[in-house]
Amino acid sequence: MRRLLLPLFALALAVVGIAAPASAAPAITTFTANGQTGTVTVAPGADVALAWDVAGDQDLTVLASGDWDGPRQATGTETVDGPAAGESLTFTLTATDGSTETPTASTITVSAPAPEGSTPPPVVVADCQVTVPASDDFDYEIVYDGDDDDTEPIDPGTYGVGELTFDGFVDIVIVAIPGDGVTVADGAQTEFPVPYSDDCESPSLIDATGGTCSFEVQNLSPATLTILYGNPGENEADGIFDLAAGQTRTVKTARTSLIVVAVTDIEDDDADFEVVPVTVSQDGCDGASDAGEGSGPRWPVPVSAPAAGVTASSDGSGSAPWMLAALLLVGLAAGATRTRATS
Repeated sequence: MRRLLLPLFALALAVVGIAAPASAAPAITTFTANGQTGTVTVAPGADVALAWDVAGDQDLTVLASGDWDGPRQATGTETVDGPAAGESLTFTLTATDGSTETPTASTITVSAPAPEGSTPPPVVVADCQVTVPASDDFDYEIVYDGDDDDTEPIDPGTYGVGELTFDGFVDIVIVAIPGDGVTVADGAQTEFPVPYSDDCESPSLIDATGGTCSFEVQNLSPATLTILYGNPGENEADGIFDLAAGQTRTVKTARTSLIVVAVTDIEDDDADFEVVPVTVSQDGCDGASDAGEGSGPRWPVPVSAPAAGVTASSDGSGSAPWMLAALLLVGLAAGATRTRATS
């Protein structure tokens, strides 16, 4: 009887079978950044060397996510760009092989410390507009033509590129100046160039055209302008008048060539202005004069620039050419006429 039981037991095992052991879930045996795991600190912008090794069966799938992405081999190395100062990057490696519904994952965070000191908010130049930020730690100033002695402060706000560069007449850079007790962070940008292109040309204030025995001036701006005209080398302008927005005026002249100056606000040191040369035909007119003395008023306010050799007394009897006096009045250095000249 005992001999019969043994074959029957063996037969039962053969029919029922014995379950094979389940395969192990995939394992991420190595995942490092610069040889480290977890949270890793690197210098700002330094490369990060990632290395990994994943164990699993033939259906193994390895995927990268976070600040890198896509499928990866089971074993590999890769160099990626590191984070900027004060920022962090996250790298995650996930492994699946179909043996379990729960994937195996590992994550490394790579951080770069923020620099010591303060970084000025940037000046943004876009679409012919310049935005100067407000800052408690920094003031901003314009540097003209790379001359550190030729600067002026600029308030926070939005400006036209053409307005600041006088339609490309000067090259400018806006510089962030740290306040008292403020230290600029190493590598921080403090200079912001303002490039000019023809697309950024600011609108003209006036349209001045020569005719026969006269010229015509039209105010293209939305505000009243002060108009002066005459020979710029003489002590007196031929004339001065106000011109309302949209208004046109025809002016008789005996000159064959003259300069028309339009000023937005004669009392404002930061007034905008435009200088337009005009040619006039004197055919059939009473006479012409290019070099005769002006018949109109002197510049109507006292102006003095002794360093430039230009003076004018309070009674208007000084020797300053009227156009130079006008340019000095609106805050320009003698001889450096930052203006839009229209030919």
